[in-house]
Amino acid sequence: MLPMFLNLSMFDLILEALCLCTTYIAVRALYNLFFHPLAGFPGPKLTASSKLYEFYYDVLRGGQFFYEIQRMHELYGPIVRINPDELHINDATYYGTLYAGGGQIRDKYQWFTNAAGSPTSTFATVGHDLHRTRRSALNPFFSKASVVKLEPLIHEKVEGICAGMDAQFQQEALFDFGAAYMSFALDTVSHYAFGAAECWNCLLEPGFSADWKEAIVSSFENATLIRYIPWLLMPLKMIPYQWITRVHRAMGMYFKSYTLIKGHVLSFLDAEHVKVAHHDVTIFSELRNGKLPAIEQEPRRLIDEANILMIAGGEAITQLLTIVSYHLLDNPHILVRLREELDNVMPRPDSPITWCELEKLPYLTAVIQEGLRISAIVTTRLPRVAPHEVLKYQSFEIPPGTPVSMTSHFIHLDPVLWPEPLKFLPGRWMDDGTDTPRGNREYLVPFSKGSRGCVGINLAHAQAYLAIARVFRRFDFELFQTDRRDVTIVRDCFNGQPYKGSKGVRAHVVGLRA
Repeated sequence: MLPMFLNLSMFDLILEALCLCTTYIAVRALYNLFFHPLAGFPGPKLTASSKLYEFYYDVLRGGQFFYEIQRMHELYGPIVRINPDELHINDATYYGTLYAGGGQIRDKYQWFTNAAGSPTSTFATVGHDLHRTRRSALNPFFSKASVVKLEPLIHEKVEGICAGMDAQFQQEALFDFGAAYMSFALDTVSHYAFGAAECWNCLLEPGFSADWKEAIVSSFENATLIRYIPWLLMPLKMIPYQWITRVHRAMGMYFKSYTLIKGHVLSFLDAEHVKVAHHDVTIFSELRNGKLPAIEQEPRRLIDEANILMIAGGEAITQLLTIVSYHLLDNPHILVRLREELDNVMPRPDSPITWCELEKLPYLTAVIQEGLRISAIVTTRLPRVAPHEVLKYQSFEIPPGTPVSMTSHFIHLDPVLWPEPLKFLPGRWMDDGTDTPRGNREYLVPFSKGSRGCVGINLAHAQAYLAIARVFRRFDFELFQTDRRDVTIVRDCFNGQPYKGSKGVRAHVVGLRA
């Protein structure tokens, strides 16, 4: 047999390989369709046979598979098989069951976490028990009490936004809200994670440089490809980012951020350097000196952790603040009402105010809640696996170990839960006796739920309250060549993105409020 194999020509070898691959794909598709444990669940045969359908819509069509999931639900009902191994449920009442807390075990789906590009981060950790260990080390930094203590730092960064906007006003210059808020977010997280000396100081760059915003967005846009080809990032991380920048500026900036993060973490692991350079109490100084086992403090793991903290901590709050800013400026009556409330507690533009005081303002709170609903912080589905439990939905019994997902963006735009869901209506959160369509607070889940919910929820809330209050109390703006399309979500890149050519939410500062 071996001599015959060696006598084959290169053409024959390629032909044999193609035949074997075709046979494997065909046999695998037949198994998925007729013998797989999920073979009896509703859904199109094409998606059940392989992941090629999803690859086409998410990678080749640029984040369009979430529309296909919606279409499947319209055709097949509230539970559908969206690929060979995964079910998707579109029923808000089931959210608390799938994203459970307490003692209920929920793993993540290994294939889906590939997209994070940081496999040993808490976010991408698959197993329930290991996730609990890693998450317990992070929780103290993001508790409400810890964020209250962090408030002076957040105020400092908000003042950085205002200083930049003052400069734009003096220069009569155009600026991008997204770039401004990304600078604010990255400075806040880098300062908290690594200390003042290692703060990225994005807010000090003239005119709110869009480079960092484009870098983070680019990393999200490429996440779906990395899900299918997870090994692709490793060689790219070994290439000097300056070389990548020459080919693709945004991706080059992303790898520049990775290089910075790697340097910060390695400096914390250098005991002598820490003694000399780091005096702040920071996330990584405490993680290094905390109770994590030695294996959890290895360089690669802490680099992965830092990478996710920076990316997630940058993009989520940027998305929220940018879309809220657009809707405030596009709906003057909403902005007038908000400013009436702010003026009462902040008589001057520089009046001191705390997060706790701002949380008591009903209309500001309503604006933020409506922003969280409509801003699509996360548009992607979030699969969970109950490894030992038979999950039940209607008449279906879901086998243990099956990835099951839901999409909060679908819930937030459900017209049954939120009448006129595409309209920005803060009044739906107010009990003021008006006829504004009401919202359903139970189903506002922008940060997910349960033991795997977003660790940074308190920090995001504090940043949102303090930034919106200060910026819109102090400045008057006028939108520039920006319309609804620039905040309408048409692509799922983990978080929602507008059409590819959008230039963002741009504006001029046209006045300083007294």
